[in-house]
Amino acid sequence: MVCVFTDEEYSILPRNPNKNHLHEALEKKRFEDASRLIASEREAYLVECFETAAKFYKSPLHAIAAIHVTEQASGLCRQLLQRISNRKNREYLLNMTTVDEFEMGGWKVRARVAAIHIAAYNGNSGVLRLLCQEYGVDVNCSTSETLEEKPQKGITALEWAARRGHVDVVKALIDSKADVDMSRPTDGYTPLYIAAWSGLTEIVKLLVDNGANVNASKHTGSTPLYIAAQNGHTEVVKVLVGSNADVNSSRHTDGSTPLYIAAQKGLPEVVKLLLSKNAEVNASRHIDGSTALYTAAQEGHKEIVNLLLVNDADVNASRHTDGSTPLYVAAQNGHTEVVKMLIYNNADVNASRLRDGSTLLCIAARKGHRELVKLLLQNDAVVNASRHADGSTPLYFAAENGHTEVVKLLLCNNADVNAKTSSGKKAVDAARQNHHSDIVQLLSKKSGSRK
Repeated sequence: MVCVFTDEEYSILPRNPNKNHLHEALEKKRFEDASRLIASEREAYLVECFETAAKFYKSPLHAIAAIHVTEQASGLCRQLLQRISNRKNREYLLNMTTVDEFEMGGWKVRARVAAIHIAAYNGNSGVLRLLCQEYGVDVNCSTSETLEEKPQKGITALEWAARRGHVDVVKALIDSKADVDMSRPTDGYTPLYIAAWSGLTEIVKLLVDNGANVNASKHTGSTPLYIAAQNGHTEVVKVLVGSNADVNSSRHTDGSTPLYIAAQKGLPEVVKLLLSKNAEVNASRHIDGSTALYTAAQEGHKEIVNLLLVNDADVNASRHTDGSTPLYVAAQNGHTEVVKMLIYNNADVNASRLRDGSTLLCIAARKGHRELVKLLLQNDAVVNASRHADGSTPLYFAAENGHTEVVKLLLCNNADVNAKTSSGKKAVDAARQNHHSDIVQLLSKKSGSRK
């Protein structure tokens, strides 16, 4: 039975602005009373729908599908459907949608659902088997959708079950020939993607064992492996890479790979797993050219930086957008231990940005990272290297920003106190302009003139 009915067609079922006794018995879990009413009332009463506070109509079957006690729900469902002799009444009851509130991705949403979707969401495997296997409800019925500004359409019962982690329901749906790769038309989410996103290892195994495409991606190009890596679900990553998931697949939107996102998020176990499966260590994002090493250095993830270097990551790979390297961005963010590691692995300490020619020493001096300045100088950083954009030197930046200890360190390493910017300003002028009197004294003394 294909669920293709419109809301208007369901209007053949009797409607009531208030709940009848059966609705109340089901809602309050008075199952014996509900069973007695089903056994004794006429068919028109049994298919009667009541109007909810949100002005949508709900049938007794909707209420039964939402019962969490599987045995009771299955029994009441069978009893109700056996009492409905009119074929049209039964068909419409089985496929009629209502609207209710559901948890989805960590927040509450209103969604349009039929009985099959409600049963899947609530873990009602017995009701699902009954609906699909005995009463012909389409197991892939996709009339469910969220009612948001940007609605998610085409949600199946398998998605609802996978999202909620209901293993028995997923099994029941697969036994009923559910399409494990059916995706939402709005964004391409599959049940496997959702289970991987949530870290539901048992559901992931079940779907993969039943032929789910491990490389099916959502519309952005993000795969189940990518989202599992991003969220640090190590066991899910194990299952997916063990099932031949493509470890080097990248998102269409920016070129990020599973290794890139795991490195960015600081997830060493996931990084190890991906590297062990031959993830391309130097793969770069097409949006900016950054690599896994770049993003790990940027975030200060020492263990991951080390893992990547041991696996032959290019220590000097630069972004094509600005020329910055892993060492550059680590220095910029003050990650001293990462800087040490990169320098030990032959990172170029004098690399500069394409945009303005700033060197690592310029950045460290401007931000007042004394230990970094010291480290860079010890490793042959050019003390007087100036930005091509304006001629500013490390000493100029340190003086301008009031970093006295950095100024002292640079002077001890032969920084040129008389170097000028393209506008003719010296470091002492920048210090004076920003009222750093102690630095003005230092620089004036060094230059031999007191102003």
